[in-house]
Amino acid sequence: MTSGAAAYKLVSPWLLLLLVLPISVQTSCQREDDGGRWGYHAPGESKWLRDKSAGVAIEYYRVFQEPNGTAYMIPRPDGNPDLFAICSNPAHALRPTLDRYGLCNATPSPEVVNAMAPADALAIAHHLHEALVFIAEQGAVTPYVPPDDILALCNTDEVFRTTILAERCTFERAAAKSGSRTEQGWSFTPAQALQTAMRMNTRYGIKPLQVCDRLEHHAARTLAAAIAAQAAPCTTEADCEIIANASACHNACNAVVTKAGIENVSASRQRLTDGLCAQRTQTGCDPIIAPPCAPPRLAACVQGRCVQM
Repeated sequence: MTSGAAAYKLVSPWLLLLLVLPISVQTSCQREDDGGRWGYHAPGESKWLRDKSAGVAIEYYRVFQEPNGTAYMIPRPDGNPDLFAICSNPAHALRPTLDRYGLCNATPSPEVVNAMAPADALAIAHHLHEALVFIAEQGAVTPYVPPDDILALCNTDEVFRTTILAERCTFERAAAKSGSRTEQGWSFTPAQALQTAMRMNTRYGIKPLQVCDRLEHHAARTLAAAIAAQAAPCTTEADCEIIANASACHNACNAVVTKAGIENVSASRQRLTDGLCAQRTQTGCDPIIAPPCAPPRLAACVQGRCVQM
């Protein structure tokens, strides 16, 4: 069995959005029960360890045990935004596990991440499955949609096959028929990304209420990160301003940024409105409820950073 897709074991999937990887994948010896994924990853001699309580219909994060006893995950977990909250919380039960493999470091070692204890890899995969949601963002779908998922949608959804991704479906079905596939760096239009993300959530058995909650959480996390990035630098109180910390699909109490950073925060908010929030609306989620917040306080500059006083 050969697979150029072994590169995916060495490259974090969160970087693949920036890369075009030419690969050729032969699948003549790939078994349906080995955890391998058409056009993405072939396990070779490694054994698929199932996350039997994953809470999803299909396992996205798959753990494989090598003959030497260590385990790796496809896709790799480093850089996954659903681990960020754990990395900022030393008391979280999973934090020691992430630290063991440098997953809270800026640049984790691929060799270390690809040689985890099986129980640790399964614990991380389980946590990620509990947060899994496919999101349309700026003409892309995150997390990465493997080719075999695209092929499954093409084979089971006539509308998807004939209108939404007609050209891509033609390519994937021809590749499956021939038994080989060359990656062409496919991208999505915003409309294709939206429909693909929604169908992927259905395919993976993520319930609509879970989708709604996870999209709202992701929106809050995304805007909070944008606000935090624009809270400095400042020199005086006049450099700072209180702004709304909300989007069309989440609500939170006010925050403070530099006046120079307001435009960047507004751009992040607009991207949420156009992408994730549009997806949440089409999913049929309930309206957002505003949280109880204290009256706006004064903006101040403390040690070069804008804060509320």
